[in-house]
Amino acid sequence: MWEIDSSFQAVSFLYSVLFGVGYCLFYDLFRAFRKLYKSTAFSVFFEDLIYFLIISILTFLLLMSLSNGEIRGYILIGIAVGFLICYFTVSRFFVKILFAVFKFLNEISAKIVDFLNRILIWLFEKIKKWAKYCTILLNKTKNLFKKDLKKQG
Repeated sequence: MWEIDSSFQAVSFLYSVLFGVGYCLFYDLFRAFRKLYKSTAFSVFFEDLIYFLIISILTFLLLMSLSNGEIRGYILIGIAVGFLICYFTVSRFFVKILFAVFKFLNEISAKIVDFLNRILIWLFEKIKKWAKYCTILLNKTKNLFKKDLKKQG
């Protein structure tokens, strides 16, 4: 018969609580992103699908490392406890902070894109003027050659 050390179970439970907190904070990333971009129901579905696929893989790896892949109730309860503790305490503030950070980064990236867009417009205007000048120069050269050929011919 297998003997499971109770101290190992306690440590495993604490690890699973930490994973639950991590899962909640990871989900808060999605929540802040949705708040910033006003996601549609369709995009929320796929975001949740991606979230649950990632969480499923992480939970599988956690179970593999803590209990050799055996599903233990105390590990699943620990994940739920960690998630709920984080959700009802830290999550509200974390989403607000993430939203502010995402909004700031969005504004900065918009300014950078606007700056690069202005540089590209300026550059294309210069290239356009240069191309027009080269076209005029080539036409003049072509006309000179035509006159020379008519004189010789």
